[in-house]
Amino acid sequence: MDRNICGHERRGLWALLGVMRYNAHRGEGFLMQAKKRKYESVRQLQRQSAILACARQVLEEQGYSGLTMRGLAKRAGVAPATLYNLYGSKDDLIVAAVDDLLTEMAERAMAMDVAPGLDALLTMTELTAEQVQSTPKYAEAMTRALFNVQQGDPLVAGLFARGYPFRARQLRIAQQKGHLRPEVDVDVVAKHLTGAGWGQMLLWVMGLFTLAECCKEQIRSELMTLVSIARGTTRKRLEQSLDKLGWDSENNPTDANQRIRLDLT
Repeated sequence: MDRNICGHERRGLWALLGVMRYNAHRGEGFLMQAKKRKYESVRQLQRQSAILACARQVLEEQGYSGLTMRGLAKRAGVAPATLYNLYGSKDDLIVAAVDDLLTEMAERAMAMDVAPGLDALLTMTELTAEQVQSTPKYAEAMTRALFNVQQGDPLVAGLFARGYPFRARQLRIAQQKGHLRPEVDVDVVAKHLTGAGWGQMLLWVMGLFTLAECCKEQIRSELMTLVSIARGTTRKRLEQSLDKLGWDSENNPTDANQRIRLDLT
């Protein structure tokens, strides 16, 4: 089972180096190290990634309540004690699974060679929308879990706080470049954008949006907020992107051919 856990081929060395690279710079990124992660060899990191991919697959199939540590251990072909040693609890494991997925998305964004700042921010939002559309049951399970937790629950850190530092950093870069108004508190805006994204997800779970509408509204909401704090040419380009997005729910905003590029320097 170590060679192909839960039907997922182990990821290559390049991807694992990407994980370690992001772990080494957590303070400036949007990922945080799992509390119980102790193994550091390439082979052990590969197995952990396969376990986390298996956990996401179970969440996609059975939802949050359907994931148990014992059931996952059996499916992944590892001992339950291994999971508890690595992650401590079910919620900590889900946090690690979210981290692992975000790392993959970050690597995809890096491969697109987008400029840091607003372009990177919008690219990540579009990649997130694409991920939601490709794994809707997983996204629904995470949304339901987040809106059922109490203050201080580790899932809050896993599902909300992961996106906030990344957004804050990209907004700060944009502000330093002169693309945003200097008086704007980018930390507050980053929290607003993160919360708004989950708010769109909640509306979808409640049946008020279709999945396609939810993904489109995530992008529209971000553009509308950025327009309100941008300046000069940047504001005009954001307005043009918002107009291009349109109000037709049939228009797919996550098509790679329609990806938003401000091409800011």
